[in-house]
Amino acid sequence: MVDSYYSEYKEIQCDPIEITVTQVGGLLSTSITSCVIPIVVSISGIQVVGVSLVNCDIIITVLPKFSGITIENKLDNWVQWAKIGSANFTIDESNEAGKRPLDWKGFVYQLLKLDKSIIAYGENGVSALVPNGVVWGLQNIYKLGLLCRTAVIGNDEEHYFIDSGYRLFKLSKEGLKLLDYSEYLATLVQPILLLNSEVGFLYICDGSHGFVYSTRFNSFGSGPINVTGFGIQSGTIYTTAPAAIVTPTFQITTDIYDLDTRKPKTINNIEIGTDLTNYLEAMIETRLANNLDFIQSPWTLVNPDGRAWINCYGVEFKFHFRSYIYEYFEVDYIKINGMIHQFNYVDNIRN
Repeated sequence: MVDSYYSEYKEIQCDPIEITVTQVGGLLSTSITSCVIPIVVSISGIQVVGVSLVNCDIIITVLPKFSGITIENKLDNWVQWAKIGSANFTIDESNEAGKRPLDWKGFVYQLLKLDKSIIAYGENGVSALVPNGVVWGLQNIYKLGLLCRTAVIGNDEEHYFIDSGYRLFKLSKEGLKLLDYSEYLATLVQPILLLNSEVGFLYICDGSHGFVYSTRFNSFGSGPINVTGFGIQSGTIYTTAPAAIVTPTFQITTDIYDLDTRKPKTINNIEIGTDLTNYLEAMIETRLANNLDFIQSPWTLVNPDGRAWINCYGVEFKFHFRSYIYEYFEVDYIKINGMIHQFNYVDNIRN
């Protein structure tokens, strides 16, 4: 007996299924590329005896259809203000709310109040917005932008920021003042600035390096690397950080000194007056011209008399002191002992 069967190919066509995908929000400078929308297709129904699906391909055709797209100019360097006493930024006939561009290109990073003005810090400059009736006038303060969005902090009396050249600045009612320290701040990547006005400390850190600037005594030194904020409760100042705060050992560095003459000099020893009870070390950096790199001497212990015997030759000098143990102390004086080469009596005249 020979079995026989009859097969018939049937093509099943379904009506199109429309799927609407809506993009909500402002694109600004963002572009959408390789946008993958996962679609799961399943077959449902009653199984027919004797019918099976083999290599059943389901073809899906996607036809993009866009509507309601509005193209606007980028407003990266614009600022906007609301109605007086309101959070409504809608511009209407009252002329209280408004907006205007700044006098530099790029994104606006921060808006901070300083006295009666608002200071705009951004990618390519720093400008002051000065109130004039219901509008704001504009005054440029600095032509270079900030290092990053978090490289500025301040209160109503003083602001501090790091520019794209890693230089630290102070801005107050008295004007803009360069503090610099770029040779140290250049080690930072995406730093944050935190100002503790109660004790006068400006913390600068990025998770790997940290520095502290004293706003009261104008001194700069190493600091914690991971401070994230401050708070005061019941008269106690609390510091926040994602992990344990490690306070570095003491180390100070002076500014650059030529000792009031551009002639070469030889230093024999330096003397420091302090009440430090633990070991203290000293080091001198020296160079022969301001366009040359500094050369470091070895670190040398300061003896019980307060002297460190270091021989070095140069025109300009920086003096370093450090201690391996964390302890509060004050520096009373620093005395430099040595000789000036090619000296004459004119060098001893002081106005």
